[in-house]
Amino acid sequence: MNPCESCAFRPGSVTHDSEPHNRLKGIICALGGRPFWCHQGKDWRDPKMHEPMTRVEFQSREFQICAGWVEEIRRLDAQGHFDSKRMIKRAVAEAALEELAVFLGSQEGSEDKLEAGQRLEYLVR
Repeated sequence: MNPCESCAFRPGSVTHDSEPHNRLKGIICALGGRPFWCHQGKDWRDPKMHEPMTRVEFQSREFQICAGWVEEIRRLDAQGHFDSKRMIKRAVAEAALEELAVFLGSQEGSEDKLEAGQRLEYLVR
């Protein structure tokens, strides 16, 4: 399984180089061991794509795990990243993804954006 042409984990792809929010989301998901879905052929600008879905709904939309994410998970696992505190890492990743959503959805210069950015930086560290 090879990463697609627009993979967030593939240097040189439009997603990797021009969509830092998607790249960051992929990294956070990998560090937390949380699945990251392939973007190829999906309209990720559609707000309905980001609504919570059951596993069955996800599968009915024919989503696939990102191949670049799989490679990153293997690399992190080989380094021992998942040997301990797996649940804590996942919880931190979930919190970071929530802060990223607030950051991206907040108006430039707002207090919400500033605070979300600070919390996101803390969580990613």
